[in-house]
Amino acid sequence: MTNVEKTKLVLNEIISFIDKSPWRDAYHNTAVFLVDKVSMPCELAVAGRVKAGKSSFLNALLGQDLAMVGTTETTATINYFRYGSPKDDEHPVLVVWEDGREEWQTKAFLDSLQGNSPEIIKKAASIDHLEYYVLNDILRDITLVDTPGTNAIVDEHNQRTEDYFSASLRSKHNKQSLRLKEKADAVIMVVGHVEKAQESEIIASFTNDTSAFNAIGVMSKIDNENLSAEEWRARCGRYASSVKQYLNTIMPVSASLFSSIIRLRNEGLLLKLQNLVRKVPEQRFERLFGTSVGFYADGDDNAYNKAFNQYGLSLSIRHEISEGMDYPVFYRIAKELYYNDIDIAVKNLIEFSGMQELKDTLKRQFLDRSRDIRCAKVLKDAHALLNDMQNRCLYSLRSNTANRNAFLDIIDAYPYYAALYERRSKSYTINDIMEGMRLPNPYLTNDVLDSLRNFVKTNINTKELYEQTEIELNCLLNKVEELQQSLEQTDKKAEALMMLELVNGFTPTEREELELLFGKYAGRTISEMNLNIVQRMRYWRGRKHFFANNPSVISIIENVLFTYSQIANKTDK
Repeated sequence: MTNVEKTKLVLNEIISFIDKSPWRDAYHNTAVFLVDKVSMPCELAVAGRVKAGKSSFLNALLGQDLAMVGTTETTATINYFRYGSPKDDEHPVLVVWEDGREEWQTKAFLDSLQGNSPEIIKKAASIDHLEYYVLNDILRDITLVDTPGTNAIVDEHNQRTEDYFSASLRSKHNKQSLRLKEKADAVIMVVGHVEKAQESEIIASFTNDTSAFNAIGVMSKIDNENLSAEEWRARCGRYASSVKQYLNTIMPVSASLFSSIIRLRNEGLLLKLQNLVRKVPEQRFERLFGTSVGFYADGDDNAYNKAFNQYGLSLSIRHEISEGMDYPVFYRIAKELYYNDIDIAVKNLIEFSGMQELKDTLKRQFLDRSRDIRCAKVLKDAHALLNDMQNRCLYSLRSNTANRNAFLDIIDAYPYYAALYERRSKSYTINDIMEGMRLPNPYLTNDVLDSLRNFVKTNINTKELYEQTEIELNCLLNKVEELQQSLEQTDKKAEALMMLELVNGFTPTEREELELLFGKYAGRTISEMNLNIVQRMRYWRGRKHFFANNPSVISIIENVLFTYSQIANKTDK
């Protein structure tokens, strides 16, 4: 039975329990929605500060220019990227307005959302979100959610724009970000090049509802500094170590570089660009191409311009060959093409961009696990639902159950008090009248009393029924927690397998044992090695001391010990 099937099974048991409880109206619809939610695509939220490079990253990931990218800040909207096709090429985006209306809109409409004028802010404030439908395999089991950037431009407006609309939009972004944070099954956090306390706080606040294994960081725009790939990895490693409780890893990426090299290759422009840049002698290449100031120099008296013209690279040609690229991106591409054959240059550039490695990581960590990630999130919601029933409703039920017999006694005693009232009402002393006013209404009929008695018996449980309800609720909580633990163990195995691919130091026999233990091979299990679990746990404890200075290996071995302990517990049972 798959984890999806197990999750639906326990959710249906919860629905059955709710439907026969006194709380059906309060919880039934929520529980039914959780069942539906299991089959929905996993939601992967992309978050980060304004201008961190989220839009460029999303465009590179999906291979299309969908998310809006501007040299000035765009007014943020929440964007959903789902699997499917738009209405038509002329209307590529579905706009969902705050009032619930939906309409397909043009690219011109999207462009009209760029900027920070009061009119644009007013328009953006009336939009709930935008939906893009793309036939991309990444989106088959995952919906990408582009969240509003933190520290958005609406927080930086001058007094002229600090009006109702900017305040309204800022408030809406805060609420939407909170809602998305709670809904997201996994998170990609786009971070800056340098660790900052404020950004660490943003990471912590946005990922605190997501396990660190289901949250990764992306350090974008690495083309903006002239560092090697090794230097970027080292910087990401240092940053990741400081936020390891929130992010599984941080990966260096240049989305612009990746998109540019793919575009140039697809348009057949690489050879032309290579031939043009190679017109410059090697000894002058760095001086002429090293800065954007020199490359775009104009004027007949400018030494840079004269030199470029000398080699047939007029200013118009220079603008043409670098069009659509930030200069650091163009310079890196030009340099690779100058010194290497095209195939090698493309390989080096794609490798440096980090996008292919990131896509591979996303596939392993999110796409291949999307069903389990969604199940874990739904089970967390189901656990919260059951906890609410236990802490709030069960307490109220217990109080009412304790008073059940007292209510029935009062109803049964009513005729006696009514008769007493009738007798005392015949005297007209003030004391008797005052005492009579505190007695039950003498005009309740036997039919009304029977209805009250039936209401109490129907809606207030006996002590025995209350205890049975409490047992069933605790049983459901245990089932949810067991399934959560099973998914957590699956996560630990997946994480250990990923780490195993990155570390050395294990013998071939040890590696085979670990791969079988962590479930790398479908249809094969650790049992085929006929190992003594107790002996293997003792062995790996010893190996843990041997690798004391290698945190990655220690983490793998701790997973080994945890997994073997789970196997031993099942065997004992």
